[in-house]
Amino acid sequence: MKPEQGLIQMFTFAQANHRTYQLGFLKFEREKKEGNYYFSGFNRHTLTEYLSSELGFYRIAQDKSYIVVKHDSGIVDEVPIHQAKNELLDILSLLKDEEIIFEGKTFVINRDDILNKFHHVQSTYFSLGSIDILKALKKEFQRDDEEHTYFYFRNGLVKVNSNCMELIPYNQVYDKLIWKSWIKDHDIVLESDGRRAMFEDFITNVSRDNQAKKAFISSIGYLLSNYNSPSKNQAVILYDEKITDLDNPAGGTGKGILAKALSFLRKQIVIDGKKFNTQNPFAFQNVTNDTQIIFLDDVRGNMDFRHFYSILTEGLTVEQKNRTSWKFDPKYSPKMLISSNSVFSNKGNSNKRRQFILEFSDFYSQKIITGSEEPVKDHHGCMFFDDWEGTEWNRFFLFMIECVKEYLMNGLFPIEPKSVNENLLLQLTSEEFYQWVHEQDFQINTNYDRGQYFNDIKLEYYGESRDFTPQKFTKCLKSFADSKGWKYDQKKGTFKFIEEKPRTKPKEEDGTLF
Repeated sequence: MKPEQGLIQMFTFAQANHRTYQLGFLKFEREKKEGNYYFSGFNRHTLTEYLSSELGFYRIAQDKSYIVVKHDSGIVDEVPIHQAKNELLDILSLLKDEEIIFEGKTFVINRDDILNKFHHVQSTYFSLGSIDILKALKKEFQRDDEEHTYFYFRNGLVKVNSNCMELIPYNQVYDKLIWKSWIKDHDIVLESDGRRAMFEDFITNVSRDNQAKKAFISSIGYLLSNYNSPSKNQAVILYDEKITDLDNPAGGTGKGILAKALSFLRKQIVIDGKKFNTQNPFAFQNVTNDTQIIFLDDVRGNMDFRHFYSILTEGLTVEQKNRTSWKFDPKYSPKMLISSNSVFSNKGNSNKRRQFILEFSDFYSQKIITGSEEPVKDHHGCMFFDDWEGTEWNRFFLFMIECVKEYLMNGLFPIEPKSVNENLLLQLTSEEFYQWVHEQDFQINTNYDRGQYFNDIKLEYYGESRDFTPQKFTKCLKSFADSKGWKYDQKKGTFKFIEEKPRTKPKEEDGTLF
């Protein structure tokens, strides 16, 4: 337990006027009868100076409102306003009853009087609506830009561009602020030991070929770069390459491992995709100023991807219960990472241009037979992240930094997805239709008898069931046409497929162009 403290050891005296003195932020006024000076209240201006300059509490502008932070040598951490109140209360609670003689005058200190007065004013001083009790911290944050990305470790920050990287001690970062949550609990050594990172082997395994690996590497670099070009911003979508249906998703391919890997370098918020509701205004309420990646894990395939258009181009707006909404600067809005065992609709130029798709091979998932297997551990000989020691962590960090260098040099490396259209067709129709339509060898610009083909598939797969109707058959044929990039054309009694010609100047559905 800390010993009680005397005020004279904590603060200095100052005369406010002929009747009032201050001891730090505490005001004392003279009693007429006895002539002694008694505690009368708090000086708000001096208290503000003490809270900020001595205890490190400041306010930082957040769009049209403010947040409270604890500041220490350029490192800041967002904290609730009551933390400032509690730290001040702890200090006041350590005061002792005493009488102090200053310039021949007697000042009577009564701890209970001070604590009681503080109890009455605390709601006025320490509430979300009155955080101007704290000084404004106006320094800018260290930010990534188009040519540089920064990573933060215990032993300094690493400045990365397309050609090189350098380690800079924090005491050389004079004029910028850094979020405490950005600093990772690891030291880094920039010199490689010459051995390949285990995580790079993982990326090789989940990629189907060298071209796909380039796409994975560039997307890692893109997600780790905390800078956006709003006209080019995309969500990175993680799918399984193996064709699956909605009722029996494969999973286990490594999508979650990639997302977790990113969290060791960037502040990441994970949102349960199954519970994510685009109509919920508070869907992103857990996102904070220091968030760099939002990971929507296992999103339903029927979610309307258009919900993300404005987020990607204009920056994320965060609404929190009982708080003022605020918006990220589009350049520093968190990157969007989405995983799903089903496929979003890819129709329309807006969807295609805002989705960067990665397909995970079944290298690991094919080893899962009973469900109790741990294919990543079995293949690599350890649990990723949990079993790593210092040298493997360093290889991991250096590989991730190399991904950023590749991205800064060449940008995203897109490849044509292998199974997205087929997966989407299977999900939108059925296993029966999927199997049947691939047996037909349909050609473009050829007329087919609609009634005959409907009777064939119904007889072969559905029998007397009334679930499969001519209307459903037509809908399935349209989905098949979409998967091929064709147009479905139907006339009385017949149908055919027409190859769609790409438009030279595609018009975006939402009225914007990249």
